Amino acid sequence: ITEDGVAKAGNTRKIGKKGLPDSDIKDQDSTLNNSDAKEAFSLYKTLGSSPASQQKLMSRYKFLIVLSELVELSKEFTQIKKLTLAYNFLGLEAKMNLDLSKRKANQLCIPINKVRLYYVFSDQVPAVNECLRQKDKAKIELFFDNHKEPAAITMLDLSDFCSSMVTQKKFYFNCTGANAMCFIKLAIGIKREEKSVDTSRIPMKDVKSGIPIYVPSVHYYTCEPLLDEWVDLISDFEQLQCYASLIITCLLYTSDAADEQRGVDC
Repeated sequence: ITEDGVAKAGNTRKIGKKGLPDSDIKDQDSTLNNSDAKEAFSLYKTLGSSPASQQKLMSRYKFLIVLSELVELSKEFTQIKKLTLAYNFLGLEAKMNLDLSKRKANQLCIPINKVRLYYVFSDQVPAVNECLRQKDKAKIELFFDNHKEPAAITMLDLSDFCSSMVTQKKFYFNCTGANAMCFIKLAIGIKREEKSVDTSRIPMKDVKSGIPIYVPSVHYYTCEPLLDEWVDLISDFEQLQCYASLIITCLLYTSDAADEQRGVDC
């Protein structure tokens, strides 16, 4: 694809009346006058020349995040008008506004019901394992209203994922701050594929967090099914059971910027 959105068809053979190729071979151009072709070229030009994309063989990880609900809320959660949740797992960041209209005052509970699937690549598996052992590489923050400082925060221990035998884990963590406290129910799945993947044609970017992992563009996906234990992981959460079949069918990898419009929001 050229910069003007022109796809070069290259050498093509004409087919004769009897279904046999004619002897003459001609070059043909096929013009794609649409924004998708130009966007694809722009993406490749921007990211394709990065150091990450020049690495040919890398390990590919699947990273599943299932956020269920906030429970055992302190009284401060009943007085706010806006609640924002932000997470950072190994440099993978997202921020989302939670729907306070669904909070259950009697049960001191605020549903989250968010599922996110990431694909990440790395050419330094030992370094990734070392990062998994560092608690400051995985954290969740809660922000009240429009305050810039988090009202509550928690750090997650992902060290168990250094073992290839561990592919999923549930968490029930205390999220605390100076004037607020709650517990968050979530689950995380991490799986490194056994075979390395040729990434020479996959545009990627560095997460820029001092961690040797790279994230492909928003258009990247694979046709592989979720792990069986991950399907059970989603279905195990009571708040997500009624949506489990929809989530498993429609699970998407989306950009952080498009989280509100294109993410899986149950």
